[in-house]
Amino acid sequence: MVRFDKIEEAFSFVNSAPYGEHRAWLCLENGEILWFSESLDFEEQENVENRLEHGKWIEIPHKNDLGAGKRIVFQFAAENLSPEDFRKVERFFSHRGAYGNFKNLLHTHGLLEAWYEFSDRKETEALKQWLADEEIPNE
Repeated sequence: MVRFDKIEEAFSFVNSAPYGEHRAWLCLENGEILWFSESLDFEEQENVENRLEHGKWIEIPHKNDLGAGKRIVFQFAAENLSPEDFRKVERFFSHRGAYGNFKNLLHTHGLLEAWYEFSDRKETEALKQWLADEEIPNE
């Protein structure tokens, strides 16, 4: 059984860079976690790839794989902003720089800290659901 905080740490690592740049895998046999970054040198990358060939591994998902990206933005906006501001958020997410514009809007309304708490909670819920769906025991 693997500790949830270790999985959560790997999940944070995966999400700390653009999609696919950081990756992590959980060994279903012993709970070990392998970390991978595009910034690793060739030898280190090759070592991770070789390790993945032995044992049963499952990749730690990115929050976008769990539907915890824009979906939670729109949920937060719907619950905390006026209909007019909600429409602004929808427009933000049809262009580049969406998260920056969204955070600036939240800052002007004094909601940035509430957003971070909401986002963290929803991402944790999504990760726990993923573990349950994959039948990965954790504590």
